[in-house]
Amino acid sequence: MDENRGEIEVLPATAGPNGDGHELVVHADLERLRRAVAAPEIVKNAGPNAEYAYADFFKAKIANPNTRKAYKRAVDRFLGFCQERGIELRQVTSFLIGDYLEHHLIDQAGHPLSAPSKKQHLAALRHFFDNQQMYHGVVLNPAASVRGPKHVAHEGQTPAFDDKQVRALFKSIKTDDILGLRDKTILMVLAYTAARAGAVAKLRIEDYYSDGTQWWFHFGEKGGKVHLVPARHDLQQQMETYLKAANLAGSPGKAPLFRSARGRARRLSPDRGLTGNDLLRIVKRRLKAAGLPEGTFCCHSFRATTATNLLRQDVAREQVQYLLGHSDARTTDLYNRTDKEVSRNIVERISL
Repeated sequence: MDENRGEIEVLPATAGPNGDGHELVVHADLERLRRAVAAPEIVKNAGPNAEYAYADFFKAKIANPNTRKAYKRAVDRFLGFCQERGIELRQVTSFLIGDYLEHHLIDQAGHPLSAPSKKQHLAALRHFFDNQQMYHGVVLNPAASVRGPKHVAHEGQTPAFDDKQVRALFKSIKTDDILGLRDKTILMVLAYTAARAGAVAKLRIEDYYSDGTQWWFHFGEKGGKVHLVPARHDLQQQMETYLKAANLAGSPGKAPLFRSARGRARRLSPDRGLTGNDLLRIVKRRLKAAGLPEGTFCCHSFRATTATNLLRQDVAREQVQYLLGHSDARTTDLYNRTDKEVSRNIVERISL
């Protein structure tokens, strides 16, 4: 084996306490692998196969960066729980995982995490141990038989704006400088395309274009989906004003469309784009300035608001589903807040 070439080597070895003689995949340049993805001690102690499986899972198996981050946080938290109790990786059982989810998965205040959060943690552990089993880091997947908590959602948890609040928010933003103009444009894109904040933040110059009859936004959404949404007339005018003020005409197509602020000069960076978290901070800051509850609303509130507004106007659910980029119409239903309005009308009629 030539370790300088960093080849993958197949070595005969044992898996599990008794050993079953399987041939195991081991990375020749394990030190370089360790620098790329540092595995916790409990994984290192389980051997090179477990360590390779850990790195493979977080470097090659999960394409979405947000999912990768959430799964790594969940897996590392569980592995830390085991390590504190002196439990080895191959000693993890389904009973231990079930007990962890029910009694030990709590927040900083000591309260149990929500059912959706627990289901996400369980999903992360299932996929992680499935990969460990494939590389013989463990004999069996201990999370495979664990049942998660029941959770039935009739509507999403993200609160929607009242239509008047959105208009008040837009009106409150002064556009006499480029940052105000940028922020108002971003909020209008969120509201009038119903795109996710991450997709808006990733927009490039080339992602806003005209086909000769209509201007379009080309969004890269979750799961590698490509989603095209036309720009309505007032959003198109806003985009023209922003592009001109930001001097983006003639910029390379791969350059970011919405850019971060440059120091305290209230100017835009020539090449640094925004992130989803940057958009969240912009939304929170603008909500506070407009006198709206920044602790209640977030970027996703625009999606819920747009969906509710359209469904209230009897727009076909299939069209709203397409706008939101949902594969399943049931997901679109979670964004509909019209039932809350019906419920309010009912309780107001109680004549006690």
